[in-house]
Amino acid sequence: MTLSDYQSASFGQIYGVLIEELRLLARAVFVINTQGLITYAQVVLE
Repeated sequence: MTLSDYQSASFGQIYGVLIEELRLLARAVFVINTQGLITYAQVVLE
């Protein structure tokens, strides 16, 4: 799933992937289980 957080930046702030000065999200992978818990997280280096 691809997400866009352009309008509010709330996803980026909550998950710690917002690059504030550019108002962009770092490239990241999150796997969320059926209970809504993150089971895997990786910030991908550019």
